[in-house]
Amino acid sequence: MADAIYGWIKNLAFFFIFLTVILNLLPDEKYRRYVKSFLGLLLLLVVCKPLFSLFGLGDVLAGYLRKESIGEKFDELENSAGILQEQTDEYYREAVLAEVRSQVEDAARAHGLTPEEVRVQMRSDGGGLRLLSVSVRGEERAARSFQKEMMQTYELTEAQVQITRLAVK
Repeated sequence: MADAIYGWIKNLAFFFIFLTVILNLLPDEKYRRYVKSFLGLLLLLVVCKPLFSLFGLGDVLAGYLRKESIGEKFDELENSAGILQEQTDEYYREAVLAEVRSQVEDAARAHGLTPEEVRVQMRSDGGGLRLLSVSVRGEERAARSFQKEMMQTYELTEAQVQITRLAVK
């Protein structure tokens, strides 16, 4: 018991020496108030440490702090996972749009048309295409046939598949 009291007094003495050094090293008076507040909280912990040990509250406090730390880390991981999911979704969306553009250009060429511009819009829920707009050069009949094929392939209405026929060069 005497060793515990001696250790406690020794900790208090070291703390007050530490407090004095820190306060004398502060270059500006305006920070002194904040440092004193923080060191006052530390002093409270140093003074109450024997009580924590006596009643077993030290383990409870350590467990609570560990639980809070784990909770914060879990929240950080959830945020990181959400950002990763958003990036993955965007990458997937861009890959799908690029593939659709490529397929549309190939289909236009198969109909004897020259694709000039292909614009694709996906539905906001990511469940398919909302609009397909293609500018092509070629014959009217081929353009109509191409439009019907795009409507069937992508399950779109005539209003959703806009084919603009440009003058042949």
